[in-house]
Amino acid sequence: SKTPERTVSFLEHFFADTKFADTKLDEKQPANYEFAGRKISSIKRMGIAYMKRCFLILACVVLVGCERPVFEVVGGSGLSEADLKDRWLVINYWATWCGPCITEIPEFNEIHHNPRSDLIVLGVNFDAPIERSTQQADLEKMKIEFPVVIQDPASRFGYEVPLVLPTTVIVRPDGSIAAQLVGPQTKTTVMQVVAGAPITG
Repeated sequence: SKTPERTVSFLEHFFADTKFADTKLDEKQPANYEFAGRKISSIKRMGIAYMKRCFLILACVVLVGCERPVFEVVGGSGLSEADLKDRWLVINYWATWCGPCITEIPEFNEIHHNPRSDLIVLGVNFDAPIERSTQQADLEKMKIEFPVVIQDPASRFGYEVPLVLPTTVIVRPDGSIAAQLVGPQTKTTVMQVVAGAPITG
């Protein structure tokens, strides 16, 4: 019967593009079902091993490329552990109804746009609206240009959620709290803390 020969020939051509050319069957060997069965089993095993390797490589690529964010950002892709590592965090709590908050936002925008490589400004909407449209609308109303996180960082860094607005929490690169500043701040007062200078006034 020609069936074993045709089957083996088909499988040889099928795996030709998957780097299995070195496993090409010896055409001089007798065409019988036992021979074909051994060759088919061998090719199947190699094919399964090849697919497993491809799957593992793909899984590694997906895991590396899709690191889960520590904080989701309004209108953004989020912040990962790598984004926060070895950086000062200036976390500003604000609300749309808070007059002093509105006054100090330009100061934080300035810090954000003149960044040190080891410092990130983050905003937290005190009212924590759930709807994404409201989150974005509040951000635009306040003219905020720095990232606003959806999850409150308080539990991560071990401080109490502020009860007075505006409040700015400054976190050192090692995760400890450098200062909690109550009331409207300026670029100068914030950078004094980061530089380790005493706060006056």
